[in-house]
Amino acid sequence: GLAHEHSVALGRLDQPEHLPAQFLDYVTGYLAATGAMQCLGQRSSATDTSFIVRASLARTAEWLKELPRVPTEVWEAADNLPIEAIADWLRTSHVHGFGGASGEPWTLTSLDVPLSLSVQSPRLGTAPVPVGSSPPEFVVAEE
Repeated sequence: GLAHEHSVALGRLDQPEHLPAQFLDYVTGYLAATGAMQCLGQRSSATDTSFIVRASLARTAEWLKELPRVPTEVWEAADNLPIEAIADWLRTSHVHGFGGASGEPWTLTSLDVPLSLSVQSPRLGTAPVPVGSSPPEFVVAEE
């Protein structure tokens, strides 16, 4: 599958090498979300109509396998790419409470959301927090 192909591209044939991110899940999720947004857009102009969005990890994998491949030279060049070259696509969050035994805060750098919309751009709300760090509470909406 995709992990094997990635291993071969890296020259590591002894065992499958995982991709740096769960690419298949990520792409399938974005395809499903795109389908849901399209249905919501159509729903505003249709009456008594329902829509179904089907997203399949297996079909996404097949689609990804059909796409043209990036030459090995490009992958090798990407390994030496300075972080400054992709700085515009990065998001930095300050995470508290996950600093190991010391509990020291640390910085999480990740790729930002890869798309934008004309009305409301998607965003990542907050960085992850430790389980139990927020007490349960019932919030009453202000009137």
